[in-house]
Amino acid sequence: MIQFEKCCFYIPRKTGCLIIGYLNLIGSIIGLLFSIYGIVLGDQATRSSKPKHVDVAYMIIGSAVVLALIFLLAFAFCIVLLVGINKNKPGHVKAYLKYNLIFLTIHAVLLLLSIQIDALLLLVLFIYFFLVINSYYTKMQEEKATKEIQKV
Repeated sequence: MIQFEKCCFYIPRKTGCLIIGYLNLIGSIIGLLFSIYGIVLGDQATRSSKPKHVDVAYMIIGSAVVLALIFLLAFAFCIVLLVGINKNKPGHVKAYLKYNLIFLTIHAVLLLLSIQIDALLLLVLFIYFFLVINSYYTKMQEEKATKEIQKV
């Protein structure tokens, strides 16, 4: 797999991973807030007197709840990533990488179904982020192995 020494050509790998983690954390918080807002709007629309609006409102609520759960999961894994990087815990970073690989796969399938240029660019950016974090994880594993060898 491709290994990067720097993030964005000049930022140290660990700092780049932390930036990616914090940006993802902020994005998941914003997404969660918008999902909650969608649930509130859907709830208000259910109080509408028109039956056709009530059906749409329930669809909005259902979609917003699913999105809220996805963003909550993303938030949790961002925390796992940041703890793993800050406390030098490769297992935490690996858990985030597994979650992120599932997310990338779903994103790629949706891209193939929709064929949009902006979605393709976003997918490429997400793949780059994945590779940077994977590079840092590999470095963590190498350092751990070196420390174990030095103990012997």
